[in-house]
Amino acid sequence: MRLDRIRRSVQHGRPQPTGSTLVGYAALIEGLDAEARPPETPAVVLDRRIKAPVGESHICRDGFAQYGSHIAVPDTFSDHLTFALKHERLDLLALKRIFLAVPEPIMADHVRAAPTSGPRRRAWFLYEFLTGRRLDLPSANNGAYVDAIDPDFWQTGLPVNSPRHRVRDNLPGNAGFCPLIERRAAFETPLSEMSERILGAHLAGADRELGRRLVRRLLLKDSRSSFLIEGENPSNVDIQRWSDHISRAGEAPLSLDRMIGVQRDLLRSNRFIVPGLRRDGVFLGDRVDNMPSPFWIGARPEDLSDLINALIRADERLEGSEVDPVSHAAAVSFGWVFIHPLEDGNGRTHRYLMQHVLARRGVRPGGLTVPVAKAIWEDIQGYRDVLAQHDQPLMPLMDWRPTGNGNVEVLNDTADLYRYFDATEQALFLRGCVERVLNHTIPSEIDEVRRRDAYIAAAREVIDMPERQLDLFASVVMNNGGEMSKAKRNKIFQQMTDEEVSSLVSLVREVFSPPSDDSAEYRP
Repeated sequence: MRLDRIRRSVQHGRPQPTGSTLVGYAALIEGLDAEARPPETPAVVLDRRIKAPVGESHICRDGFAQYGSHIAVPDTFSDHLTFALKHERLDLLALKRIFLAVPEPIMADHVRAAPTSGPRRRAWFLYEFLTGRRLDLPSANNGAYVDAIDPDFWQTGLPVNSPRHRVRDNLPGNAGFCPLIERRAAFETPLSEMSERILGAHLAGADRELGRRLVRRLLLKDSRSSFLIEGENPSNVDIQRWSDHISRAGEAPLSLDRMIGVQRDLLRSNRFIVPGLRRDGVFLGDRVDNMPSPFWIGARPEDLSDLINALIRADERLEGSEVDPVSHAAAVSFGWVFIHPLEDGNGRTHRYLMQHVLARRGVRPGGLTVPVAKAIWEDIQGYRDVLAQHDQPLMPLMDWRPTGNGNVEVLNDTADLYRYFDATEQALFLRGCVERVLNHTIPSEIDEVRRRDAYIAAAREVIDMPERQLDLFASVVMNNGGEMSKAKRNKIFQQMTDEEVSSLVSLVREVFSPPSDDSAEYRP
């Protein structure tokens, strides 16, 4: 099947370089009119030779991957597909849309032309995996087994042989849900071992009570942060209830019933929300003159059951793999929030899933819940950026209209947008959160506890005062720039002498100044 040579095009608002031919994914998408977004860096072959960096076959310039004229790509479907799978970053979403756009006999001819070729058998496997169609071809009898995806570049699932194609299926998910994550997002050392070692070093010489207090403090702070991310100011009851859920995350395998139970308890006081998979559309964004202005739209209601069941099966596969636990958590939790399966509570259940995966994968050092939500809240703009990085490029692929009740209705089939995505940036963000927790948050919290204990012990030498009031005194002083305000002195601490107040203020400054890096506020 021949494709027209594309010499002049605009890709992502950038004009194609003069004297070049579009190749690979971009050429296939344009030539087949496939409903897919071209690669972020489309490939072109120049009419001249180039001098590429050592070890590279191309140069990146003006938003294009530019190959020299020594790379020959004839104007056929087969040659462009071979180029894409050999030279370009694997894009399962684009690949599926390309496969759906090409006639089945053309794809069969691609395989039939070289049935023992590893790259052609790999393309054959990916075609049948993604489309669910079975090409009119006999099973392969010859040729060494090849990997479905490059294990040196991607994190992979445990390989399962596909005898029909003689391909090792090492994809990290299934045809219904399969995010990809680069290997560079993984920790070099197993996270469960590393986190235990780091926590042990921080707690060296401490008694067990300090460890128990640390677990409680971080759990409550993480729970509060999850509400703050949503712009809510939770009550102590809300925080305690949510912390109970987080502490039990991972006790049982992931299931939809479990997630709905978490949502139901989270929203128990909201009588306007129906728990479970939503029955209407959902969007994130603004309203202008009561008209929706979305920056992301969740999956269609009719697709939710299949998508979530596929996500749960992918979680099972990832749990038995060597995929890094944080990357696993990113794939499942961000996949969930992209789908947005619930009427409300998607954000907090998304972060609950992070804790679920980390717990299932053994990342609970000393019984401690890694306070990921706290780290996210401290880098809330980075969190928003990594969500937008995924959302913005896909919105043009959604055909939608506003409904009469201020919602949106999606008019085209968008399920694949939630099935196949690159979660590398989300995994890197989450890895950064975990690194900050291990290297900054935990030692900072331990320092706070020890400072507070030292303050209480020294304060008792000055005045016989309940611990609760001593904590309040320190909080008032530290939150007022190291001074006791006259108003609060007269209102709250009127029973103290001036000498006692002066001594305690000096003690607070000595113990808590400069404040720990985590915050300038005193928090017992």
